[in-house]
Amino acid sequence: MQGGSFPVQVDDTHEMGILNENTVKDLSCNCNGTAAAVIQCNFLMVDFDMLNGPTRQIPGTQHSHENIPDLDEEPEWMKLSTVCPAPAGRMCIRDPRAWHGGGTPNLSNEVRAFPNMKYYAPWFKEPMPLSMPRKIYHGLSQHGPWISRYIVADQGEEIDTGFRKNPGGTPLTSKSRPSP
Repeated sequence: MQGGSFPVQVDDTHEMGILNENTVKDLSCNCNGTAAAVIQCNFLMVDFDMLNGPTRQIPGTQHSHENIPDLDEEPEWMKLSTVCPAPAGRMCIRDPRAWHGGGTPNLSNEVRAFPNMKYYAPWFKEPMPLSMPRKIYHGLSQHGPWISRYIVADQGEEIDTGFRKNPGGTPLTSKSRPSP
């Protein structure tokens, strides 16, 4: 599991976040202009509604060559393009090249967790942190070592657990532009 969003209302501003994309356009590895190198599956841990900060997803933008507009330049339809209502237990399958995120304000008293899992095309390799100890690697099924070969650490190498100081933020490896 890698990333996701966990918006918690921490102040009284109730501001909407900016949109982002998870790949750099010239590195999106489109073999024919349409194939996605990565498919992202977000898991809804709670019901998504207009109060708890549902994520925004902008349809059709995975092939856009335009810059993502600033929040004050966004048309109203983009601001209202949210993944909601959606019940807990569902999965949102999406192309991370499409503009997304920039969640609506979480006006509830609950954390709205949205962890994700990424599936990579066999021809695409994203830089991945070493996150599996060699001891676990050796205990995997016959197919396991092949699919884990880029994340296994040798004895003495530091392992990146993926835990961040700010779990509500976007990981630096996924940022396409700096946060304001």
